[in-house]
Amino acid sequence: MSSTSMPDASSKLPVAVVGGGLAGLAAAWKLKSLGVPAVGFEASARLGGLIQTERWEDSVYEHGPDGFLLRRPQAKELCDALGVPLQPLSPLPQNIYIASRRGIFPLPKGLGLLVPTDWLSFFTSPLLSPLGRLRLALEPWLGKRPPTSSVTDESLASFIRRRFGREAYETLAEPLLGGVWNTDPEILSLRASFPHYADLEQSAGSVLRGLGRSQALPVEGGGLASPVGGMGTLIEALEQACGGIWQTRARVRSIQKLPQGFWLDLGSGQGSAVRGVLLALPPRAASELVQDLSNRAGSLLSDIPSGGIGTLSMTLRAEDFYRPLDAWGVLFTKSSGSLIDGFQWSSSKWGHRSGADRVVVRAFFGGFKNPGFLDADNVVDAALEALRPWLKASARPLHTAIRRWQTAFPQIKVGHLERLGEVEALLPPEISLAGQGYRGVGMPAVIASAFLAAQKWAAI
Repeated sequence: MSSTSMPDASSKLPVAVVGGGLAGLAAAWKLKSLGVPAVGFEASARLGGLIQTERWEDSVYEHGPDGFLLRRPQAKELCDALGVPLQPLSPLPQNIYIASRRGIFPLPKGLGLLVPTDWLSFFTSPLLSPLGRLRLALEPWLGKRPPTSSVTDESLASFIRRRFGREAYETLAEPLLGGVWNTDPEILSLRASFPHYADLEQSAGSVLRGLGRSQALPVEGGGLASPVGGMGTLIEALEQACGGIWQTRARVRSIQKLPQGFWLDLGSGQGSAVRGVLLALPPRAASELVQDLSNRAGSLLSDIPSGGIGTLSMTLRAEDFYRPLDAWGVLFTKSSGSLIDGFQWSSSKWGHRSGADRVVVRAFFGGFKNPGFLDADNVVDAALEALRPWLKASARPLHTAIRRWQTAFPQIKVGHLERLGEVEALLPPEISLAGQGYRGVGMPAVIASAFLAAQKWAAI
């Protein structure tokens, strides 16, 4: 790309989207649909960020997200607008196993986000001890934290232990809820992750009582969908719909304010003048670019750490399994002692992800429970060992694919929303933030943040 001369103030400058992951691509697409000129910059050689689909023979591997909730409509609506066909979950039982020191048991029927809706199934399940089940069931009689309390936020771990008990936290909340955010619940902000829990405590005096009154508990799983052929088809459709506005291997090094708009320094004497910047980057990457605009905002963003996660996709022979893979997968608690955080039975969950005589499973490792294992060289052996309750001892994978995402998940600490509000107040109105790590996790939340950041330019 040749050096761009600075145009005069009357020129119609584009809006820059920095970061070509899902948030950046969705924002650029929305800007184009609104008729707003845009240009995109991605530092790496490819678009899509954490979304990466790989194929080996008849196996489909997802190295990032493999689907999205339909309860929040943004991802489905985007796929529909782009003409990307979707496939639902396989009709197999929509459940998951939990492996703890007590053993390996399926989640009780109707247990959604720690809240039982089928009490008979809950009380007859061996997943929790009798005392653990009783402690959870006593939650409506605990009362609520006084409204005069000076505490406006607390960790998810603190809240779950306080409301539901230590065992419910260790066996259910830590793998299920902490796993959603890939953040240790001991530091995860309740208000930023599961605010409805705190709201129900204050409004109804109890999470269980409040959900019972409002019928507000989401349908289990909320319904999931994935693009036919894998998540990569959505990225390909977005890239095509954006119409060639993206430049890859184009790292923005700094942002300087101009009398009219901003100057993006791309290094080696190259750059671009723009009228606004939509930063679709993780908080720490964004912090480096806003430092010259607001030192305080940059400092606040740099204080949001990121955690890693690794994925190991394996194709195995179906005959090597002596127990059926009759669920979405299995999650391991810290007490289980497993080096693996969890498994997805990919070919059972979605179907059509492997041949009839083969099985695709995906292991997660190196997350908040075992961060030191992210760079280990014995991941395949550890995964096979963790699979022993289902897999024959002699089994070896036909093919493996490993991805290590070193800074994939911003760690949303207690007080996150207050810090983010201060950042947004300090930045010029023409600078927006979007993506994971700001206001929500998962594809629908990421897309919603991108659309919100892009939408404001429609009125300008």
